[in-house]
Formats: sequence, C-alpha cells, structure tokens
Amino acid sequence: MLGLKKADVVLIILLASVAGTAIVSMPRLFGDNGQGRREAVVTVDRQEVFRREIPRDHQEQHQFTFTVKGQEYEGTLTLDRGEVFLHRLQRDIVPLPIHRDMGPISQTYQTIAAVPARLLVRIESLGEEALEFDVVAH
Repeated sequence: MLGLKKADVVLIILLASVAGTAIVSMPRLFGDNGQGRREAVVTVDRQEVFRREIPRDHQEQHQFTFTVKGQEYEGTLTLDRGEVFLHRLQRDIVPLPIHRDMGPISQTYQTIAAVPARLLVRIESLGEEALEFDVVAH
C-alpha cells in the first residue's frame, strides 16, 4: 500500500475527518442564524452602490445603477422571503450569465459575483444578531 505505515494511514484519516468537519461546521458557526434583520448589499469595485433590507414575508424587485469604466448601467435585484437574486446584466459588461446561473443567496457567507464588472452581491446581518467569537489561547 504505497509504503505507508499504519500510523500514516490513521493520521491521514484523522486529518481528513477534521477537515471535513470544519468545512461543514464553519458556515453554521460564522453565518447568521436566520433571525433578525439582514440587508442585501451591492458593491462595484469595492464601492457600495445599493443597500436594502431583505423582506421575510414578501417579494420586492429593485433597480440600481452603477458605473463601469465611465459608463452607467442598470441592474435588477429580487429580494424574496430572505433570498437575494441578481438578474442578467448587460452583455457588453458581463458576457457570460454566470452570476444569474448562481441562483439566489440566503446566507451571509454566500456571494454573487459578476465578472469582469467587479460587481458583488452579499448579505449582511444588522445589529446584535451577528455572532461574535472571542478566542483565548495559552
């Protein structure tokens, strides 16, 4: 078996299980708990261009404008019962509809990216609902 000793195999299995547990648990630990107010935030080249609270009980559709290389464009966001969906942007700034194909996002650790326009859509928790962790190591 590839010259591995029994201890090597045990160590590999242990590391793989720890990594798998971390991958599954991190979004749940550091994401929001689904309670409280949350906002959809749109940035273009790290500049905020749109911010709106996400409704939990109905659907809203919002237009926003943004500038790429000196030219102004318009985008559309659908905010629907805790989810955010970015509609297809103009082909001259985003040739492929990958951002639309990503589907809706509903968690703070999820992002929709429209490249090469450098447009990002994310969800932010508001107020005291965000979990804070403090770690002390000795």
